Amino acid sequence: MKKVFRSRKILVIVLALVILAAGCGKKTVVEEVYETESANTEETIADEAIAPEKQVAIPKENEFLTEYPYTYKDKFGNEVTIEKRPETIVSFAPEITETIYALGVGDKLVGRSTYCDYPPEVSEVQDMGTLFEFSIEAVVELNPDLVFLSSMVSEDVYQQLVNSGLKVAAFDYDADLGGTQTQIETIGTIIDRNDQATVINYNIQKAIDSLSAKAKDREAKSVYFAVSVGEYTSAATGDTFINDIIEATGATNAAADGTSWMYTVEQLVENDPDYILCSNKWDTKAKIKSLEGYKDLTAVKEGRLYAVDENVFFRQGPRVVEALYAVEAVVFSAD
Repeated sequence: MKKVFRSRKILVIVLALVILAAGCGKKTVVEEVYETESANTEETIADEAIAPEKQVAIPKENEFLTEYPYTYKDKFGNEVTIEKRPETIVSFAPEITETIYALGVGDKLVGRSTYCDYPPEVSEVQDMGTLFEFSIEAVVELNPDLVFLSSMVSEDVYQQLVNSGLKVAAFDYDADLGGTQTQIETIGTIIDRNDQATVINYNIQKAIDSLSAKAKDREAKSVYFAVSVGEYTSAATGDTFINDIIEATGATNAAADGTSWMYTVEQLVENDPDYILCSNKWDTKAKIKSLEGYKDLTAVKEGRLYAVDENVFFRQGPRVVEALYAVEAVVFSAD
């Protein structure tokens, strides 16, 4: 798993923030302790964060470190230049919306997608439809300084927005867990919240490093993350960011030999994982208990099937820390 940031740079920035806040008489470290009981097969894991370590508090003030104009390369290979700090933003990507709020600039959001539902206060922002069904004219009329799009956006939709005179940002950093940190850093730079982005990534890396250290003394257990079951079978295969989340805890991915989120029931039965994770939505857990092939798996028969909040796993933003600790809570709760 690749690490995106140089440790020395992070340490210097974090220490500077600590010293600055200490001089103002403010606490610089927040302890976020989330209690979790031993989960059984009828409970949902990761409805709230499970992060027992201390995290560095995100600074509310920013020194505005970005030098504009700022140029970066988007998912289509285009060089995009941001001329000035964006003051009004539309986001059609839930993970980017969550990042915007975590960076402390949720007040700049003037439009969102239907699926941007976290944090709760985002419901007050104008709903502009989904990434695949929205009015380009409505976005143009709103005239935001910047429009963030999901990595799933088509080049045609992207180009229509650009041709309408809007500044558009589209990334493709979702191949691995390291890409989550790269995306947060890039968003922080674009909207000039560099300090906040650095601290968010510091907390993510701290969780990864902490779990990796524990993993050295743990017996490897196999985990299968069922993305969808039934007519369309899909899993978190070895080339996905969820694979990185699983492996960071010291567990092994039972679907590591698959690619592109594709995995057959036959492969699953052959591997017979120790644990199965699935979405807490779409009645997925009940389906797994009743479907042929799935219902006879050891993990299902012995009560090691767990429903998790799919959003913290599928949205590559600040809450990825919750996904990491959710896997640890399920797989290594007895350690």
